[in-house]
Amino acid sequence: SKPHSSHVDLSCIQVPDRYQTTGPFTAKELEADASFDKASAQWKEFLRELRRGDKLLKYDEGCCTGIIIVRKGCIVDWFQISES
Repeated sequence: SKPHSSHVDLSCIQVPDRYQTTGPFTAKELEADASFDKASAQWKEFLRELRRGDKLLKYDEGCCTGIIIVRKGCIVDWFQISES
């Protein structure tokens, strides 16, 4: 077994507290959401990841909105929906 250290895992990006998030949502809820361009290849690729996340959140950062996939407390992927 690997020794555990207390250093911060740089591969683990946590959702910043300043982010305005809603959720968590289920993958089905997000798939049914009409505000996405479902035709895009990026969306189809993202859907595969979506089903593997522990927690699915929508975010609104002022400049842009989207979805964050969180697994074990770390952001593993995100999909930007719109830019204002």
